Amino acid sequence: MNQLKNIIFILFLSNTLTFGKCIGLKGEIKDQVTGKALATNIFVSSNGKKTKIGFSNDLGEFSVQIPCEAKILLVEKKDFRILSIPLNIKAENNSFFCKLTLIPLDKQLNDRPYSQSEQKDLVLDNTKINSNKKAIRIFKVLDAFTKEIIHAQICLFFTKNGEKKCFEVNKNKQEKIVFTEEDIVAFEVVENGYQSYNGNLIINQLDNNSLVYNIYISKTQTFATFSLTNNIQAIEFFNSKKVKIILLEKENYLFASVSPNEEYICKIKTKNGIFEKKINILEGLNFTSIIDEIKTPEIPKPIDENLNTKGVQVIYFEQSDFFLTKLAKIKLDSIRKILVAYPKLKVKITGYTDNVGNPRLNETLSEYRAKVTLNYFVTTGVDPKRLKWEGLGDKKPASPNNNEENKRKNRRVELEIEDDSINQN
Repeated sequence: MNQLKNIIFILFLSNTLTFGKCIGLKGEIKDQVTGKALATNIFVSSNGKKTKIGFSNDLGEFSVQIPCEAKILLVEKKDFRILSIPLNIKAENNSFFCKLTLIPLDKQLNDRPYSQSEQKDLVLDNTKINSNKKAIRIFKVLDAFTKEIIHAQICLFFTKNGEKKCFEVNKNKQEKIVFTEEDIVAFEVVENGYQSYNGNLIINQLDNNSLVYNIYISKTQTFATFSLTNNIQAIEFFNSKKVKIILLEKENYLFASVSPNEEYICKIKTKNGIFEKKINILEGLNFTSIIDEIKTPEIPKPIDENLNTKGVQVIYFEQSDFFLTKLAKIKLDSIRKILVAYPKLKVKITGYTDNVGNPRLNETLSEYRAKVTLNYFVTTGVDPKRLKWEGLGDKKPASPNNNEENKRKNRRVELEIEDDSINQN
């Protein structure tokens, strides 16, 4: 329950999280090496400002709200490298899903590369000793996932003399560095498409021997993530070479790990036909909403007998959540058909919550629920001028908040059709 309350709390962390400029992101976070779920802290960065927006629980699951002005998603956990992913937001007021992985930190060892954050107190003997002894070290950089040698630039920063030395390495070129005195040497590894890596070396064995340093860096995780309207029946996803990419599905969301800086093609099947959509995928997380772009006239149909157009329609939400469920989308699609068939109708959308938590935060959550509902109509072709919304928090409960079943009835959005011209036809 504390986790759920925190999800509400993140909605109110900053004035930048205005709903017209944000998206929802659910997902899972795991250890890339063991596959175990990780509890982490999640941040966004924009204009140099870092803001916490939530966390993943012990099952690795998270649900956060991302402001559209955010540029980078950061995931942090003790004993793991910080995950930094650029954000490429092309859709607002929608929800998405992805799976992320973290790499364990390299612990401090003598004469082995290790993560800079793992540096422990260490005092070197600064006494200069004239000696012919030396340490010869060969540097290689490898992909942390494939273990293949890759191209990269390495810069060494020597503590004792303050010098900096940079060089490039690749599959055919491993740099040989000769150390003539004991030192703590900081280093940075950078390569396009990879997370930069900052580490240290403890050079304290001048034994005239050679040793190979293998430094592992990870690619910047790049995903295509999709939010779909209910009338999308199927999607096929192809890269620029027309190779089909398998889309993974989770809770009615689609996503795939892809290569960045490439144009992809979506072949989208709807009840109205098939169309293609080109998508430019950049490095990082790419958010795309898929709606039916085939415009076909809809002929007014008899009103669904189960839909009381003169009354109030209700959709429900999970505790502390504003994501539309599959059942909610089905109900909204039924109402949308009525709005298309009868252009004079308007809808009032009112969001509510149960009475759990801070009333002010509940009001914010109810507004989010109302705006998500409104946006679903707008993305499926309904004129926003026909829609109005408000959030009333825990006011006007549909049932007493005296048990969980009744509280569930209060976590809702009510939709009221305001024009009775439908009954005049």
